[in-house]
Amino acid sequence: MCNWLCELLFYLNSFFCHQIPSRSLFIAGLQLPLCSRCTALNLGLLVGYLWLFSRYKAKKFCYSLPLVLIFLAPMAIDGLTQFLGFRESTNELRIITGSLAGIAIANALGYVVFELKNFDYERTGYGTCFLIYLFGTFAVTFSLKLAVEFGDILVYYLLSLILTLLTILNNILIPLYVVYLLIRYLAKR
Repeated sequence: MCNWLCELLFYLNSFFCHQIPSRSLFIAGLQLPLCSRCTALNLGLLVGYLWLFSRYKAKKFCYSLPLVLIFLAPMAIDGLTQFLGFRESTNELRIITGSLAGIAIANALGYVVFELKNFDYERTGYGTCFLIYLFGTFAVTFSLKLAVEFGDILVYYLLSLILTLLTILNNILIPLYVVYLLIRYLAKR
């Protein structure tokens, strides 16, 4: 493809990620436009959204604040210990902690949206929620490992485009939607 497309994707994502090469994944010799943690976080959010959509259709949902915090904690610990200089994290660890956090954030976001929209749903057990977090993390980690190991230029561009769209969705559109729902909810009170 074109060099201008790479530059455009890097520019668009530069508002949301540091893009440090040593903390990024490379496919076909090209650096992805997000670092490994942001890549996994956005893909984890996508897995979480897909799960939420299935839960929305089934009108069953599980939310547990302690479970969300448990799955956010590894990313916080990994990032904080690296920031404080205690150790250097690895891209593999960044991918695992980022995808866990992404799925947990999607679950928490789903709960907020469902509550603000007064969506009637049946509360389900935490076991399914826990398994989805773990399965989603495995799926993201395995997919990225395959993409890095065997990916070609088309995989690079496809993943870069998907990541850019997810970054815009997760950092601009969904927060605006939640603010809109919150304003609408408060206006009804």
